[in-house]
Amino acid sequence: MKTLFLSLILSLNSYALVDYSDPSESAAPVVKRSAPVAAKAVNRSSARQSAPSRGFDRYLELSTSFASLDYANDQRAGKVDELLVKGKIETDYNIFLKFEQPFYSGKYQDDQKSVSNERGNASLILGINWFEYGSTSDAITIDLHGGAILGGSGEFTSKRTDKVVGVETSKRFYNFALSLGYELTLTGDSSDDKEQDIGNIGTMKAQLGWLVSNDISFVLTGATVTVNKSNNDSKANGLAKELKFAYVRPEVILGLGGGVDLTLAGLFRTRRVSSEDISSQLKLWNAPGLYGNSISAGLSFSI
Repeated sequence: MKTLFLSLILSLNSYALVDYSDPSESAAPVVKRSAPVAAKAVNRSSARQSAPSRGFDRYLELSTSFASLDYANDQRAGKVDELLVKGKIETDYNIFLKFEQPFYSGKYQDDQKSVSNERGNASLILGINWFEYGSTSDAITIDLHGGAILGGSGEFTSKRTDKVVGVETSKRFYNFALSLGYELTLTGDSSDDKEQDIGNIGTMKAQLGWLVSNDISFVLTGATVTVNKSNNDSKANGLAKELKFAYVRPEVILGLGGGVDLTLAGLFRTRRVSSEDISSQLKLWNAPGLYGNSISAGLSFSI
């Protein structure tokens, strides 16, 4: 959701400059013609029609970021480093594909060896730009997406394969954009009996973006996350009560030129889960704000 929201903000750079100076006395009179009253929906690909054609036209964004994560669970507290690689492909057919692969370094259990760049749970999301209406400066959009968070076998990796469905709506206000979304994670069963069993996860998210200039943008994200308790009575290590937490994430995006952006961000919890309620076998490292605050820096490349 975030990648799509940033693309809405950055696309506002395409505004044309208008000369508001007083007309010269010698200038020839200009006859203004009124535009048609009827409005029409704008296809998402129209914003990129000025780019040269490359056969199957597509928009590709790749990014990598490094984050230092604070954590506290029922065994210990400390820091874990995260290297996140993600990307997005958006087509002229109102379909987009997002993928994400985290890597972790550190340890979170007393009897665990410290690891370096161990692969976490990868995710693959397919979405559709279901509805878009309005001009570049005031467009309204509704997007639907679904996909999966794939299971793994590492220390930081859940062995579950979870399904994801979500919806997002956004509205532009010239140099500002507002986005609201909801995502439901349908958790599967883990093949590891030691891993804590949990129920479904619901995430309500809001984002506000501001395009300060062609090279500077701000985005503020707020989210509330609910991890439901386990409904599987056959699991001895099930989550006994729901976990609910919230966070805000301010970030600044600096354009470096040539389709390269630098992103600086921090995540701060506004509602916390007690460390005593977070089992070391929970393995929800892909849930921002559950374990603690974080700071991050990253680069993105657009083609």
